[in-house]
Amino acid sequence: MGLGTNIITDDKNTIYLKTEDSMGQSSIIAYNRVKNWGLIVLINKRDSKMRQNLLNKIVETVLN
Repeated sequence: MGLGTNIITDDKNTIYLKTEDSMGQSSIIAYNRVKNWGLIVLINKRDSKMRQNLLNKIVETVLN
C-alpha cells in the first residue's frame, strides 16, 4: 500500500484510512485512536467499486 492517508472528520470523529487496489486485490485499513478501534479488510479480488461501496457503508455506519 502507498504512503498516502485519507482523513475523514465530523464534529465527533476523526477517522484515518487508506484504500488500495493492486495486484488483483483490494484493501481497506481504517482506525480511530480516540475511540480505540480499527479495521483491516482484505479482498482477494480487484474491485474498486465494491471496495468503495464497502468503505462508504463503513464510514456511514461509524459517523452516524
